[in-house]
Order: sequence, then structure tokens, then C-alpha cells
Amino acid sequence: MKKFAKILFGTVALFVLAGYGIFQLPAFGGRFAGERLERMRRSPEFIDGRFQNTPPQKTDNAFWQTLRLYRQGQIREPQFEIPVIPLSSEALRAPAAPGLRAIWFGHSSVLVEIEGLRLMTDPVLSEVVSPLPIVLGTCVLCGILAALSFSAGRYP
Repeated sequence: MKKFAKILFGTVALFVLAGYGIFQLPAFGGRFAGERLERMRRSPEFIDGRFQNTPPQKTDNAFWQTLRLYRQGQIREPQFEIPVIPLSSEALRAPAAPGLRAIWFGHSSVLVEIEGLRLMTDPVLSEVVSPLPIVLGTCVLCGILAALSFSAGRYP
């Protein structure tokens, strides 16, 4: 039993240390200094040493309200097959076609082509589309957009 406890403690300690190290990466906040820290301090949302939502979010009972909404029997899966069309990075580098086309990249990222212009909603603006580059790889959309639309923070 003592050997099991030691192995369990070692495994938990390893995960805690790995988690701490990952959360020190800039994509997860990390530590800031110099001009970036000064720019952060000038932001009206930077209060008491950290960014805060304005107005403050109401969090009481939010978990239970959300759980209740999810249990209301809503249809949460499409009732039809969603077409998957392979798209190469070369096709994205070509000029946008006239007319209207929307390409969903996942979550809230959608590339909308309207009369030869491209609009990207909630884009990833770096070469890396994940805080851990080994996990998801690199961005092929960088540099081909006419406009951007944001609704949430994305990796720098």
C-alpha cells in the first residue's frame, strides 16, 4: 500500500508541476514585463493587477441555470449530414471568388467570402493555433484576409 501511495503522490506531483509550467506560457497569461506590462496597466479593464470583465459577470447559480438549459430536450446534433469539403492552403491563398461563400473552421471561426473580399470571424492571429504548438500545428490563414471580426480573446 505504501508503494501505491508513493506512486500516486509522484504522479499527482508531476501533473501539478507540468500544469504550473504550461500555465506560465505567454498564451496562458505567463508573466509580463516592459512595454507590454505598461500597455496592460493603461487598459481600463486592468484592475487590481489583472483584467476584469466590465460590467462584472453574474456568476451565482450560473452552473445550475446552464445545466437546466442543457436538460430541456433541445436538439443538439444536426439532423442531416454536414458536407465536409477538403480545402487546401493553396485554395485559400487564391483570390476570393465573387458571390457568397462561408467556410466553418471550427468553434466560432468562420471565413466568409463576399463579392471577392474575405471576412474572418474570431480568427487565430498567430502562426500557432494552439497554446501548445505541438498539439494543433500552424495557421494557413495568416495574411489573406480583408477584414476581421472579434467576439472573444484569441491567442496572441
